[in-house]
Amino acid sequence: MVILLCLLFFLFGAFCFSFALLGIPRDLHSPVYGKVVEEPLPAGDSRSFVLEHNKGRVLIYTDRYAQYRYGDLLRVEGSFERPSPEGYANYLKKDGVYHTSFFPEIEKEEEGGSRLKRGIFSFREYLRGNIRESVPAPHRFLLEAMLLGDRSSFSDELDEKLSVSGTRHITAVSGMHVAILSFVIFYLFSFFGIKKKRSAVYSIFLIALFVVFVGAPSSAVRAGIMGGLALFSGIASRKLSLPRTMSFAAAGMLAFNPLLLHHDLGFQLSFLALMGIFAFHRPITKIFLKRKNGDDLLPTREQTYKKEDPLFSKEKLRELVANLLGVTVGAQLFVLPLVLYNFGYVPLLSVPANILIAPLLPLVMIFGFLTALTGLFTFSFFSYVLLSYVLGIIGAASSLPFSAAHIENTPSSFIVLLYALIFSAALFIHARNNKRSPEENLF
Repeated sequence: MVILLCLLFFLFGAFCFSFALLGIPRDLHSPVYGKVVEEPLPAGDSRSFVLEHNKGRVLIYTDRYAQYRYGDLLRVEGSFERPSPEGYANYLKKDGVYHTSFFPEIEKEEEGGSRLKRGIFSFREYLRGNIRESVPAPHRFLLEAMLLGDRSSFSDELDEKLSVSGTRHITAVSGMHVAILSFVIFYLFSFFGIKKKRSAVYSIFLIALFVVFVGAPSSAVRAGIMGGLALFSGIASRKLSLPRTMSFAAAGMLAFNPLLLHHDLGFQLSFLALMGIFAFHRPITKIFLKRKNGDDLLPTREQTYKKEDPLFSKEKLRELVANLLGVTVGAQLFVLPLVLYNFGYVPLLSVPANILIAPLLPLVMIFGFLTALTGLFTFSFFSYVLLSYVLGIIGAASSLPFSAAHIENTPSSFIVLLYALIFSAALFIHARNNKRSPEENLF
């Protein structure tokens, strides 16, 4: 029965994917009437924005100083082309963008769009302005990516350094950002005496606004759904199952946009990294937390609350390092074959680079947000110091001769074999781990 249901879901997914491809228009004729659906972003010496019309969306490049905003209704007259190469076309396709137009004639008809969304984008521009006035480049580029989800200012050099060092994920709004936001909002509401269930409801609403605020990339949507479910499980007094939550988030996203599975690398890497963390975090952590007599140092939930160790101790430091290793190695193991296939290299120093950077990322986000909100020197100074450290680690990890192993034209069969070995190892480890409850099994 289970196999039959899986087969039916597979066939339904294949149908949805094919239907989405059939709905792509081949030609687009001028003029086109549509609405700007995102805030325009700088793109080199020009400015780009997405225009939604009755047959899909078109990516328009125009003058850098053109004053168009979200919600503007425009009449566009020019040539509309199918984007190329194929990889770039597929990247745009998953967002419903099927054509591009360079410097067409544009006439503004009227203003429109959701007032809430216009307000969100105005607030975003306010934060961006404070960041650019308070933090110098290239530090502000990193901060804009982490807080606003905007990587449009990245230079090719910075982009390359992030890729080679294996730290690109810190610039993608993901689970870490949502976890920090949820923690701060929830306990802020609790501090003001708001009941926990109501605090959780407010937190879910604000997380949804945050996902819209950063442009709703796949990693942020996934993290937002899972963060919302985690808070909802607290309201309902139910235990959260990570595999089920991941499955629900993936199924929900693919139901709305089946093209994400094939054309969105961010979607693929986001879920693979989370699966790697779930599969290998605890086994790897336990390896580093073994006493000489064989006793497990990894605390149970009950032991965690009973411990009265000093704030800083050798055991706490060991736990921190072990957890960082478990998270980093687990995530890197699952994304490594896909990175190799798409980019042709393996970042060899990603684990030490991430271990050195990860503990400071919450501080970067907190001081960065305070800088963006106020523009005060006190906060911008600490942001600059923290970002200098992060950029220093990224620069060092990407400049060494052995920072990455370049392997061009990796065959897909080799990637499939790598994933077969990784999944087999994960299943074997969890099969031997008798201490885990059924809810914590891999599948």
